[in-house]
Amino acid sequence: METDVIRLVYSSFFRSAPYGIAIINRKAIILQANDAFLTLCGIPLKEVVGFPLFSLTHHEDQWEERERFRSFTASELKETTYETRWLLPDGSIRQVHTSLSRLDSGPASSSSWFLASYTHSCVPSSLSLNGWKSLAKHNDRSVKAGHWELCRCRSPRLFFSNGLYGILGITGTAAHLTEEMVLERADQEDLNKIQAASTSGSFSGMVRIRAFDNSMRRILITGERDESEECGCSVWSGTFQDVTELEQAKESLHRHRALNIRIHESFQDIVCLIHKDLRISALSQTVYTFSGYSEDELERHTAETLLPSEDLQLVRAHLNVSQGQPITFRVRVKNGTLFWLEAVIIPYPLDSTPDEHYLVVARNRTDVMTMHEQALNSDKLNAVGGLAAGIAHEIRNPLTAIRGFIQLMKGGTVKPEFHDIILSELSRIDSIVKELLFLSKPQPVVYASTELYPLLDHVVTLISTQAILCRIELELDHQAGSLELLCDENQIKQVLINLLKNAIEAMPNGGKIILQTDKPSDQSVRIQIIDQGEGISQEELARIGQRFYSTKKNGTGLGMMISQEIIRNHGGRMSLRSTPGVGTTVDILLPVTQ
Repeated sequence: METDVIRLVYSSFFRSAPYGIAIINRKAIILQANDAFLTLCGIPLKEVVGFPLFSLTHHEDQWEERERFRSFTASELKETTYETRWLLPDGSIRQVHTSLSRLDSGPASSSSWFLASYTHSCVPSSLSLNGWKSLAKHNDRSVKAGHWELCRCRSPRLFFSNGLYGILGITGTAAHLTEEMVLERADQEDLNKIQAASTSGSFSGMVRIRAFDNSMRRILITGERDESEECGCSVWSGTFQDVTELEQAKESLHRHRALNIRIHESFQDIVCLIHKDLRISALSQTVYTFSGYSEDELERHTAETLLPSEDLQLVRAHLNVSQGQPITFRVRVKNGTLFWLEAVIIPYPLDSTPDEHYLVVARNRTDVMTMHEQALNSDKLNAVGGLAAGIAHEIRNPLTAIRGFIQLMKGGTVKPEFHDIILSELSRIDSIVKELLFLSKPQPVVYASTELYPLLDHVVTLISTQAILCRIELELDHQAGSLELLCDENQIKQVLINLLKNAIEAMPNGGKIILQTDKPSDQSVRIQIIDQGEGISQEELARIGQRFYSTKKNGTGLGMMISQEIIRNHGGRMSLRSTPGVGTTVDILLPVTQ
């Protein structure tokens, strides 16, 4: 049938047509071409027949033309036209108008034939066999991908597009690649694997090939087998792509991952994720070592089962206002022991919305917290001792009143209101003693929902007498209503008493101290202590909070250090502002319960 079709075309217009015509099969293999076609492409007939039509096309247009051809052959269209570019043997580019016509009707079948006609205004003269062989060499060698075809009954058997030149580092006219050169440079073991995989009909695999600069390139090859209509043998075709850099990047990533795993395994910090449903995912081996749980056991627990309820409330409150500030809380390990952790908790990923996932980086601070509690108790006793004079005066006044009324009653003067006054004064003494015992007695740290304003009233009650003795007016200014903190009441009172004592001692000539509150946001409350003392220089202010540094003659610096630590453990922040000769302002920001 092929011979009949070709003879029919020849007899009508094939040889004398003024434009290039080629007869191709459904695989785009050139079966015959007229003189105008040969003149247009500059290649002799014997070098054209048996080769893919796309071997003439510029590499940038090859894939697009392949898709156009495949789409056309699968459709019922009788004709299609498009523009493409040929890369001529002399290296020049020719724009050609392509028209594909079907020689039979209906979709392409095994016996389909097509006419491809080409026109151009400028036609170069025919070139020699060596000119056609330079087609690939003169192409753009920067491309590192392309297509290949193999037919064992053709010569040459292996065709590959110019991308292979770029992969092997060939530029200009330095060399012409042959099948033997390519196979010689390829790794034999990889070729054997490709050959074994190709028996299935389609395959993909990696082949290492040595470039001309002796570097080893890695080529990803894909291919599929089809039967040739011309010779009846198997024709292989497919693509190749240089993936050397990609594979090197993968290997580098693998090495980095392995390194990260080794770092995590030796990492002393506890790193984990807290999910929205409070599940915990370990990110470091230390999580399992510290907790005593295996991976399967940890998956059955949540933060609700590992953290005491008051600590869990503290962590939840901290998430609302956390800016990466450290927080200290307790966690229960497998054997039931409670340990203290100091952790930084941040959203993960960093741009995620709240209540999604949180990254926790923590350290075991149990030993430090034990020493801290000892220092805390010592500082607490110092604070109570500093209040002794004021408390004694505060107790002496109601005792004096009680003594007087009892003497009157002993002398026979008894009035009903005497009993009420005596009971009132005894109640006042009782409240002062209770506050004193509450502060001085070692207490376990217990976070609970606490009303802030009554807490401030109690602090003022304890400190007011000492302020009066020092000729200082103490003003409490807070908003109406109620405001709750999740805190350890004893510790917050200790902080406020320490700060108010410092303010009193900074005002030897008397003055006024303001204790006030405001809400900068719905999630936090600010407590301010403003004095009219001597002030602190910027150099001294930068060192406030350091251990054993104090602006007072016999101070240890532990009071401010412990106060800052307590506020941090409550998920808050404390800062100082001061102007010498004017006074100092202490700002405390704490999260509030919703």
